[in-house]
Amino acid sequence: MKFPCEFINEIYLSQIRITAAKYLYKKKLSQKQISELIQVSQPVISGYLQKVDNFEGIELDIANEAATVGTKIGKKLFEKGNTGIPQSIEIGCNSCKVLRQGGNICRFHKQKISGLEDDCTCCQASKSVIKLQIDRNSVLRDLRETYNSLSSHDEFVKIIPEIGLQIIVGLKDKVRNINDIAGFPGRIINRKGISKAELPAFGSSERSGQLLLKLQQYLPNITALAGIKTSTWLFKKIEEKSIPYIEIDGFDQFYEEKLQELLRCNIEIPVIILDWGSIGYEPISYVLTNSCDELKIVLSSLF
Repeated sequence: MKFPCEFINEIYLSQIRITAAKYLYKKKLSQKQISELIQVSQPVISGYLQKVDNFEGIELDIANEAATVGTKIGKKLFEKGNTGIPQSIEIGCNSCKVLRQGGNICRFHKQKISGLEDDCTCCQASKSVIKLQIDRNSVLRDLRETYNSLSSHDEFVKIIPEIGLQIIVGLKDKVRNINDIAGFPGRIINRKGISKAELPAFGSSERSGQLLLKLQQYLPNITALAGIKTSTWLFKKIEEKSIPYIEIDGFDQFYEEKLQELLRCNIEIPVIILDWGSIGYEPISYVLTNSCDELKIVLSSLF
């Protein structure tokens, strides 16, 4: 049994790389330069350049598409160098989606695998799946932009706890479990006065994600949360900027119990839950908002 992705890898993606490598070589780039752009080893590039095109057993339409896309990627890499790699990946992925979802790879797959119906749609994405992908990409983009904006402030490191700062955002109206909530793997850390963060990803924050899930049981509009360092500096800023807050001691340690105390406060969002900590627990406060944009506004107002 072969999946359509295997055909894509064996007969399509490899030909794209070969075509791109040959294009760049004709443009007088060295094998080392080509290997850095295509991101394979130099011996592999050498093999690509020696390879004679052999499309036996491959649909001509697939071979032609690979040659066209490979040339487009070669041009993009020649014009933009390393900065053209993300766009080159997008070109390749978009062409793959077309081929796999009702295109020539789909037809080739049905020819090679007996038993697949003519109207098979196994690897075609529904409109709801496509929308979900767009929504998830939007959340990740918002998180990256939020971090970039906040980290541009010199005082940003003042709100990063010793264990690291976590900022999480859930899919609006679609959060069912941890995998529907995005955050920063390993948290945002303060290293010698400079913040460091990995790229955000879904399912990367167990503890903060569980807190958001609990909060949404009572306050369903909350989709964004940040756990920031409690300090006298933070308290002064909150009062100076008139940011709504509620003081709840031990919230970070006993948040399941303290949620009831929070709900009795008749809160309005956005709000900061100010927690001065408890024995064995670093004092961490929580910023609760209805969106990532709102979270960025609240946190930015501290600086």
